[in-house]
Amino acid sequence: MPVVIAWLALSSTLLISLLPRGRLPRGVDAYLVASVATFVIAITGTFERIVDKLPVGISTAMLAGILLGFAAE
Repeated sequence: MPVVIAWLALSSTLLISLLPRGRLPRGVDAYLVASVATFVIAITGTFERIVDKLPVGISTAMLAGILLGFAAE
């Protein structure tokens, strides 16, 4: 479940940051490329190896930094 939540937060951040500038086609393309890359990384097991090495505090701080940027605006 955390992977799905993290993906939603990252993809929403990407789309929200691109929409005000009128770059929707570029944002959709980037979203599709990121989706395919995430799928390939998940299928090969690389994602699990990366997440196992990443401390929980760092991943939480990264997500908090993204959300703080939106809250500060």
